[in-house]
This record gives sequence, C-alpha cells and structure tokens, in this order.
Amino acid sequence: MIDLVKEDDPVLRQKSADVVTDEDFASVRAVKADMLKIMVKKKGIGLAANQVGIAKRFFIARIGIMPAVFVNPVIKRRHGEMVVANEGCLSFPGLVRPVSRDWKIDVSYEDEFGRKYDRTLEGMNARVFQHEFDHLEGKLITDVR
Repeated sequence: MIDLVKEDDPVLRQKSADVVTDEDFASVRAVKADMLKIMVKKKGIGLAANQVGIAKRFFIARIGIMPAVFVNPVIKRRHGEMVVANEGCLSFPGLVRPVSRDWKIDVSYEDEFGRKYDRTLEGMNARVFQHEFDHLEGKLITDVR
C-alpha cells in the first residue's frame, strides 16, 4: 500500500520522469485507486505521484466534478491574469499560505490509457492543475510566491 511521503523526502524536490512505456501506464492504472483513497481520506483535491514516492509525471485531481488522472501534463499557455489565494498541501499538513497563480491556462495531458487531451482551465481548476504540476517539477508551495 502506498502512502504520503514526509515533507523532507528528496522525491518531492526531484523533477519527475515522463510516463512513456506500456508498463508505465499500467503502473499509473495500478496505483490510481490507492492515490484516490489517500486524497479523499486526507480531504485533498489533488495528489501528485511524487507525493506518494513515485517519481513519474502524473497526478490525480478533482478538476470539474469527478477526480481524473493527468499524465505527462503540460501548461501550454498562461493567459497572464494572476490571482492570489490561500493554498494548502497534503505534503505540508496544517500549512496554508497565499500563492499567486494564473487564473486561466491552456493545458495538454494524457489519461491513464495514453489518450491525449487539450483543455482550457480557469479559476480553481487552473489553480489545482498548476499546484500539482509544480509538484512534478519538484516545486513546492513553500517555493511559490
């Protein structure tokens, strides 16, 4: 069973590797349910793979109504309007701090089967995507202004 790594675990500072092989995608599908259970139990809205010790480029997040898997995510365009709001992080229990994020972003990603998607996200959906994307880059909310 996977679990959250501690805030000082080096995997949180590591840039995650792309999910490329059939085995990689199978691994994403294999841990998806456990990651979702952790996210729900801890009352989160997103969870990056490296937060459970997996240095691969994917996260799960509630963007829209249902939680989904976002594999090899890319932020293709930032529309420029920044909004500051308080954020918390499952890797830093109890820490809430103001973070400036883009209000609107264009993104691309794959699902756990390798199907490709392009979307425009706004507001909270954009904020959640950027927060989890930062994790995959080895960047934490303690780094973001």
